[in-house]
Amino acid sequence: MDDDRRRTLEALIDIANADDPVPCYDGSMAERLLRSQSSREELAEIGVDLAILERLWPTNE
Repeated sequence: MDDDRRRTLEALIDIANADDPVPCYDGSMAERLLRSQSSREELAEIGVDLAILERLWPTNE
């Protein structure tokens, strides 16, 4: 994964977890983007917390 891709995913993760959403995005929009533009494996590769991965892709579905 290149540095630009990593930074983009990390920014979306930060937005998804923010207490005060960025005015043009909210946490649910960031989560939708993460689900549609990445995979559980890709986010795990960059060290995303297991709780976030479970929230985005529940294993009990």
